[in-house]
Amino acid sequence: MARPRNAKELFDFIKKRAFADVDVAAVVNMTEAEQQEFMLEQTDRLLAEDNVTWIDIFWTRNSDFEREMRQPYAPFFNPKEREAMDDDEKMLCAFYITMSGFVFDIVTHMPLELNQLGIVAETDDMFVDNEPLVKWIETTKYESIAVHLAYTLYQTAINQMMECFYQPAQDHLAELICKEDYTLIQRPIMEDVPAPLYIKTIITALKAIDHHISEGLAMGLCPEEIFIHDDIYGYFVENFDMDIVEVAKRLNSYLNTEYKKYHWLGRIADTNIRQQPPHIKKQMNEFVDGFIDKVHEERKDFGEGWLKDDSLAMGYLIAFAEHKAYGDFD
Repeated sequence: MARPRNAKELFDFIKKRAFADVDVAAVVNMTEAEQQEFMLEQTDRLLAEDNVTWIDIFWTRNSDFEREMRQPYAPFFNPKEREAMDDDEKMLCAFYITMSGFVFDIVTHMPLELNQLGIVAETDDMFVDNEPLVKWIETTKYESIAVHLAYTLYQTAINQMMECFYQPAQDHLAELICKEDYTLIQRPIMEDVPAPLYIKTIITALKAIDHHISEGLAMGLCPEEIFIHDDIYGYFVENFDMDIVEVAKRLNSYLNTEYKKYHWLGRIADTNIRQQPPHIKKQMNEFVDGFIDKVHEERKDFGEGWLKDDSLAMGYLIAFAEHKAYGDFD
């Protein structure tokens, strides 16, 4: 179909592509609450039918957190076109604008205003500790929407783990498997996992990480000590070993003490070590090499097989020290 040139063609385009067998015009006689429920019902249907590409004519993504209108939307905002609409068409036009934006945010996994879902919450944060949101995802009849929201929580958590450099948790999520059918968790459009299992797998994993961090903080650990504790294992662990906790404290203390000698390194504008002056490279290498020596010293008490130089755990710890050297925890 050619690009809609006026409001009538745009109305026809949406009707044909998304609502061919639906009496969408009925929204003009619905209450606000009924329109919201209708929008959720139709969004869930379109997601289940994998029929959402039509919204690309209206919206595009200009950042991780924003969308913007495409020019083809102009017929709905052209003053002459609007003037020619009757009241019912204006109401239907407003519904299409709202719903297409809502669908776009759902399928691109962008932040939402949760009141669009009928959720009453203190915050719109897309985190697993937002209980009203998680309860909605776990109990709603709109499973196709819920799957996408679960993935949004999942992707938000991975980004959060990347920002704080919690590598074991990041990798745990990136390699998350649905245990019931041994399927890797991927974007909903690529998944064959039943919705309840997909949602359960993600929420269970996110809650485990959230609980682990909360437990560590309640024990008096700082975030870096929690991260180093898991780095030593080489994978995300749900329980703390108090002996390893003490090692993590000593390693973090060493990093903080040594870092003070090189505190200005964290303020170098270009963080690519290959482009740094020789004296900076030398001191950064000293910082990281000193930490590796400290790890070697600590591992003497671990028992044979722990923290081998070619292990993922050692790789995590070295990367953590390198990350610290660039001042990201400054």
